Amino acid sequence: MAAASPNNQSFILGDEDEDDDNEEPSEPQDPWDTEEPPYPGSETTGDSDNPDGSDTLPTNTTRSTEVGPTLPTGMVVPLYSKPYAGEWLPLIEQKGLHQNMTIIASVNPNNGPGAATDPVYEAGINSLLAAGIWPIGYVSTKFKVEGMEELQLRPAAEVKTAIDTWAKLYPAVPGIFFDEQDNKVQNVKHYQELGDYARTQGYTLTVGNPGTMWIDLGYFSAFDIILIYETTPMPTAAEMMEKLAGNGIPRERCAIAPYAVSPLDTQAVQNATTWVQYIYVTDRTLGSNPWAALPSAPYLNSLFEALDPTPATP
Repeated sequence: MAAASPNNQSFILGDEDEDDDNEEPSEPQDPWDTEEPPYPGSETTGDSDNPDGSDTLPTNTTRSTEVGPTLPTGMVVPLYSKPYAGEWLPLIEQKGLHQNMTIIASVNPNNGPGAATDPVYEAGINSLLAAGIWPIGYVSTKFKVEGMEELQLRPAAEVKTAIDTWAKLYPAVPGIFFDEQDNKVQNVKHYQELGDYARTQGYTLTVGNPGTMWIDLGYFSAFDIILIYETTPMPTAAEMMEKLAGNGIPRERCAIAPYAVSPLDTQAVQNATTWVQYIYVTDRTLGSNPWAALPSAPYLNSLFEALDPTPATP
């Protein structure tokens, strides 16, 4: 598969030239319970942590450990509205005004790619690409079993089939969004296998979504970016300082998507950029599905202005 990318640009997360020889702890432990944990993705993991049995993680998981707003801020947007009647146009227009921001949009035709190409979605995806936005394909990694409270992992073969279907139906999509990602140490290998598979199929961007900061650090070796917060309200500075900066996780690997945030606290949004590079906020509530539509135009405009106070001149 030869996926397109916005304006034919490569997706760059940070300096990949730094070496880090820290070793992963030999026994599973609370990922937030070490004083100096290894930076996820830069350590040598040994046979037990790589699906292919090799001792070295993929090169794209070695990132700069620098924390702080050194790279332009962006967004990971769960864009689950249909691209009808200009639904995606406000996001495209804002990208035109804020060209330095990296905008990643997870698109979801039918709880995944669906069974056939939807011409309206195909046109919408091409519009995002033309605007410089990264559309990535939604894939669910868990499923509900009747009588069981906790969602169960989808077999790797099923997830890989969904990835293949995205390549077949929407070949222009350059990345994959792995929703309902687990956060437990025993399932790290499963997700590393999925991330590796997406890369071998030509995808240049992978995003995982556990929706929580309570995540084993090994997951950062599976995906390029992790959506580490998907709830309400805005995460506090103390939370982000303790769980992100305190564990050496660079901001370019992290995204948050708080919902039901009204009014928008632009100062809190700006403060969050110290620890998180990708910040999307909406005032839509869980009851109305926060991702079924973009927030109002004034709200979205205020969010972009908070993240990029000096927009491009038209």
